[in-house]
Amino acid sequence: MTKITIITLTLNSKRTIKDNIKSVNNQSYKNIEHLCIDTLSKDGTYEILKKNKKKNRKILKSEVYGVYRNLNRATNIAKGGIIGVLHSDDIFYNNKILKSISKKLKNKN
Repeated sequence: MTKITIITLTLNSKRTIKDNIKSVNNQSYKNIEHLCIDTLSKDGTYEILKKNKKKNRKILKSEVYGVYRNLNRATNIAKGGIIGVLHSDDIFYNNKILKSISKKLKNKN
């Protein structure tokens, strides 16, 4: 079972980050690394992330603004064979999305 890394970058995402986390937690595919990088949030986002830390969720703080800089940092840290981005105000369509993606990619050369 290939590990899937989901990258979520945050900046003042207090209103939406709990739904994002729940969406990742509810996936039926279980070999997931959720990599969350917060950039200097001032609304309590980082504290919410820390409260929801799990074995498969890494929480990092970034002092550098810039989506692409932080995405590059995250991809360098990621352990998954498949890497995806789920923005902090997004959720997965359903709880079988990652399982479906894994199956489709497994069937490709």
